[in-house]
Amino acid sequence: PARRSKIGLLKKAYQLASEYYQENLQKHGSIPLDYLKDRHITPELANKFGLGYALNSASGLYNYLIKHEINKTLLEESGLFTKGQYGMTDLFRDRVIFPIHSINEEIVAFGSRKLNENTYGGKYVNSPTTPIYTKGNELYGLHLTKNEIGKKNAAIVTEGYFDLMRLYEKGFTNSVATLGTALTENQISLVGRYTKNFYLLFDGDVAGRNAALKNAGIILV
Repeated sequence: PARRSKIGLLKKAYQLASEYYQENLQKHGSIPLDYLKDRHITPELANKFGLGYALNSASGLYNYLIKHEINKTLLEESGLFTKGQYGMTDLFRDRVIFPIHSINEEIVAFGSRKLNENTYGGKYVNSPTTPIYTKGNELYGLHLTKNEIGKKNAAIVTEGYFDLMRLYEKGFTNSVATLGTALTENQISLVGRYTKNFYLLFDGDVAGRNAALKNAGIILV
């Protein structure tokens, strides 16, 4: 019961965080909205995938969740913050936010892309493993596309958030993205509930071709 309660509270924290990020995008997101426009992501498409914006603030999300009565002990385990000598700091700052959903349509993690090269951290920063999220167990966008995958009896597997959204916008609504990792048995099993037919659409460079070959081997096994 205690574990179930913690899982439920973590999912509530992630849902609240997603609402916070989406609100930021609409109220304070002129720069990220311009960035998304440059990437040919329409406001309608951004809304469909629940994109958001993390303010360049050390404690914006932290204060928001405390205000909504999420306790500090849970926040330490949430993966949404880093802990340093000055206390808890928001993990995502000045970044476009991509909610990652479970197949049951619950938000369990976030991916992010920096907007400014001077922003701390790598180009992409993603949620760590938590009690509700293991990267190799989820696929980006599957909660939206699973039924279309079943109807079309095929899944197009691509590499990144933007790749998937552009495919979806162009009518390839039976697509998923790998969250930046090689496909795992659990991910293949998830898609396998809806189809046994996989089409791998990766970058055309050497790294992309090698990744496609590697993933094809995993699927065939």
